[in-house]
Amino acid sequence: MDSNDIRFDKSGLPNISYSNFYANPSYVRTLSLLVGVEAASLANAKILELGCASGGNILPFALKYPDSHSIGIDLSNDLIAFGNEMKLSLNLSNINLICCDIMDVDTSFGTFDYIIVHDVFSLVSDEVRNKILAICKENLNENGLAYISYNTLPGWNNLATIRELALYHSNNFEEIPEKINQIRLLFDFVKEAVKESDSAYAKLMLETSELLNNKPDFSIAHDFLQPHNKAFYLSAFMEEATKVGLQYVVDAEITKMYIPNYSKLISEKLGGIEEVVRMEQYLDFITNRAFRQTILCHNHQLIQRKIPMDRLVDYFFKMNLVSPPEEDILAEELNQEAIFYLNNDPEDTVSTKNPMLKAIFEVFSENNGYLSFHDLVSLSANKLPEVNFSELEAQAKVSLMDLFLKGKIDIRADFISINSHEMDTPKVWEYVTAQTLYLKQKVVTNLFFESVQLSLFEYYLVRYLDGNNTKEVVISKMLDHFNNGELISSYKGTKVTSDEKLRGIISLAYLDALEKFREQALLV
Repeated sequence: MDSNDIRFDKSGLPNISYSNFYANPSYVRTLSLLVGVEAASLANAKILELGCASGGNILPFALKYPDSHSIGIDLSNDLIAFGNEMKLSLNLSNINLICCDIMDVDTSFGTFDYIIVHDVFSLVSDEVRNKILAICKENLNENGLAYISYNTLPGWNNLATIRELALYHSNNFEEIPEKINQIRLLFDFVKEAVKESDSAYAKLMLETSELLNNKPDFSIAHDFLQPHNKAFYLSAFMEEATKVGLQYVVDAEITKMYIPNYSKLISEKLGGIEEVVRMEQYLDFITNRAFRQTILCHNHQLIQRKIPMDRLVDYFFKMNLVSPPEEDILAEELNQEAIFYLNNDPEDTVSTKNPMLKAIFEVFSENNGYLSFHDLVSLSANKLPEVNFSELEAQAKVSLMDLFLKGKIDIRADFISINSHEMDTPKVWEYVTAQTLYLKQKVVTNLFFESVQLSLFEYYLVRYLDGNNTKEVVISKMLDHFNNGELISSYKGTKVTSDEKLRGIISLAYLDALEKFREQALLV
């Protein structure tokens, strides 16, 4: 992302507002129900976010669920002002964004079903950290859930060295944008300086610098320019959480908890440890983990660590699969292996010879939204009329659970509908338009609360897809952006200046963009 695409507040810190998939109540509720913790309904949920920035994690939720109520607090008056611009533009009355200190939160704020603390816990003082845990206890409803992310040891030790170097270097510069630019140049220098060395330290510096290579400006400022940045062992974090009466539910990145995802030796040695935090702490040491997203609840809740297969029948599933053109998964020779691209990536595939799983994969490849368990099995059964329905259900339960725990499939406890139909006057979700107009950003939030990267063409296009404009009207409006130089079109290296040719190019790009918006859940 270019710095020109980012809005800066008065302190010079970059502002970007996006939804964190893992921190969203929709996903937190999904995981909690899987392990038997009854979380509140999303429709009328009460949410508190500490350190909400511009409200990017709760504004789209408030728009999607008008009967919910959210409160977001942040110390930055500028960020809160940006968020309130968005709130007004979306005409939202069910969310309050307040400029205040976390230390000022007390019981007068009320109690909440979900408390979100994303990218804050490591960046504040010990006093504020203690207050955060107290809020998660005192302001959390009986069946409430708290999400807290934080830098984790031992993995953060590597990044801490780079951070100290970045802080030392950037202290020579005054303005935040220049500090960010200098940190990027520093990373480039470090990579060049150590690339010829075979020492363990050089390799560590090179690998760490490479990890930071594609970080956007706001992440660089967040990770390397904050006055505090402390990391914790999971066991130490949970010791403090336990003291206030909270317990470990699950990690938001649940695939990292699934022992079969690791080597046979790790599975054998750690699989028998019943105490989940102890087992997770060993995994952190072995994998050098640097970041955690932990979900907590009150200590009276009963948690089921072994998820019953039958629980999946109440869930909704999405898997972005594409079948390579040469593959025919319903070929007469059913023993032939079927291969599918995951997220349209030829390097990330799933394959099977199992006829029932082939049919399930084919159904996913034909649908870009979430499917209920019943619909998924029924549609798969239509492809295999000779297969017993009960056998197909049993296969689906086993396969879906395994795919989810391996990170290959998305699941939700609550259905989110999208518009996948062709329309003469398409409409993009209002939140996406607001993100491009008010925050000037190309990373937008879809209806599933996932982040989607827009091209420059799409960045301008979304503002005209308001449900009223026909294709011809949109093309005329987009033509203005080409004529005033905001968009540039060329064919075989030559700039296209003819309005007639430009209209043809825009028409094709328009259709491609609509297909992407349909597939990526941006249309309503």
